[in-house]
Amino acid sequence: MTLAGITQIGEFICDNCSANQLICKPRKVVTHVCEMYAVNAGRPVKNDAYLREFFSDSKWNPHGWGLAWHEGTNLRLFKEPVTAFESSYLEYLINMGISCDMLIAHIRNATRGLINYANCHPFVGLDHSGRRWMLMHNGTVIEDELLRPYESQQAGTTDSERVLLLLLDRLNEAIARNDGALDAEKRYDVIARLIADLSPNNKLNLVIDDGERTYAHTNTIQPTLYANRQPGVVYLCSRPLGDELPWEALTRCSLFAMERGRIVRLDKVHDGLFDNDHYLQMIAEGLI
Repeated sequence: MTLAGITQIGEFICDNCSANQLICKPRKVVTHVCEMYAVNAGRPVKNDAYLREFFSDSKWNPHGWGLAWHEGTNLRLFKEPVTAFESSYLEYLINMGISCDMLIAHIRNATRGLINYANCHPFVGLDHSGRRWMLMHNGTVIEDELLRPYESQQAGTTDSERVLLLLLDRLNEAIARNDGALDAEKRYDVIARLIADLSPNNKLNLVIDDGERTYAHTNTIQPTLYANRQPGVVYLCSRPLGDELPWEALTRCSLFAMERGRIVRLDKVHDGLFDNDHYLQMIAEGLI
C-alpha cells in the first residue's frame, strides 16, 4: 500500500531479577502460528534489525501485522491486514528508524476471525482511570465462557480482543474499589487473576502493555516465548532472533512484569500447562 493510504492503516493516539527466573536455552524455531515481539527499556533503543528478522516470518503468518510504540505520553499504532513482507508501508516505518523505550509487534496466522483490520493485533483500550492498554496474543481460547459476553461489544471477531475487553472490565472493577486509581502492584494482581482464570485448557501466550510496564505470560509445554536481557533492556519474542545469546525461554505459568528494562516482578499464577504440539496438530487437522 502506498503512503496515500496512511489513514487506513495507522492512527496517532494522543494521551496528555535474577538469572534463575528464566529457564531453557533456545533453539531456532518456526511456530507457524501468530508471533509476538516486544521491547521494554530504560532508554530509547533501536529496533530495526530485530524487527526486520521478526517480520520475515510473515510468510508463515500472512494474515496481518501490527506495530505500536510509545513516544512520551503518545502512542503510535499501525496495523494492516496484509502479509507483512509485502507491505510497503511497514517497510517505510522500519526504514524511518524506530527508537523508543516500549514497543510491541505482531504477525497473525488466523485460526479464528476474519482477515481484516479489526482483527489485527495489538488491541487497544482505555480503562476508567484514563490508562491506555495494549494486548497481543499467540494462541486460541478454546474454552471461552468468560469471553462470550463480549462478542456483541467487540469491533472484530477474535478471542484475543475479547481477552482485552474482559481485562478492562476487571481493571475498572478494581479501580472502583480503589478510589479511582490502581498502582502498579494492583494492576499486576488484576492481570494475574485474569490469566489464572483463563489459562486452564487454553493457549494463552500474552504480551500486555500499560504504558509503564510490559507484562508477559506463556503456558505452553514447549517453549514459545523467549526473552533476551541486556543492560537496561528486555527483548521478548516468540522465537530467538539474531545469532547472539542469551535468549532464554520464559518460565511457564508465570506472569512477568518489566519496567525500564528490568524484570520487576515474577510470580507463578497457575499450574495449567498447554500442549502446543497437540494444538498445532489440531489446527493441521482442521479441528480448530
